[in-house]
Amino acid sequence: MTTRLTFTCLSMVCVFLVVPGSEAQLITPISQNRYVNDPYHSQSCGDFGSFNGSVSDSGTLGGGGNYSVSASQNSEIDASSILGSGTADVSVWLGHGFTSSSASYFDVKFSLAVPCSMVMSGTVYAMSGGYGNITLSGSPGTLFQSGGSGSTTTTNGVLAAGQYELLAQANASTGAGHGSYSFDLELAVIPEPATIALAGSALVGLILCGKRRTTVMRSVGAASVKS
Repeated sequence: MTTRLTFTCLSMVCVFLVVPGSEAQLITPISQNRYVNDPYHSQSCGDFGSFNGSVSDSGTLGGGGNYSVSASQNSEIDASSILGSGTADVSVWLGHGFTSSSASYFDVKFSLAVPCSMVMSGTVYAMSGGYGNITLSGSPGTLFQSGGSGSTTTTNGVLAAGQYELLAQANASTGAGHGSYSFDLELAVIPEPATIALAGSALVGLILCGKRRTTVMRSVGAASVKS
């Protein structure tokens, strides 16, 4: 019974130890809403797997005008990182009142079971006609906010155990000319050194406890044999 309990505890502790070449499950997805659309088409991601979506449309307008719209997104969620890039693009020439739009939307809510060091970087590229942003938020409030167009913002810090939301969007809209927005983001986390040290100490303690129990049992067995 004690041996089985010790083995179970060892297994639980080892979950928090990061071994080179292995990947501990640090990020647990809670919900996601990822999609791309234009006025005529839409694609969305139905689970927490990788999402590679794209939509596009084009046509002619009265008076010799034309339009084209497109949107795309590549994103994924894994055990210790979240990656995403999206674009939205619209062109309207000689529209005479015709307007169009497209969007790439990324919204992932997740939890961390243990405190983690994090590196978050994001870039939003913008042209006239639309909007875009990247934010990371949690119980303390906004932890990351993308900067101006074309500038990459990077944040280092510690995320406490808890729930977070990572949101990014690129929306393009115009009735004359060209509108384009895009985003690139990456969030990577690793366990805090204190968390690893605590788990390691617990593991060593359990091993020593097991060795002590084995020694005691052997002593009791030897005494029984002598009597």
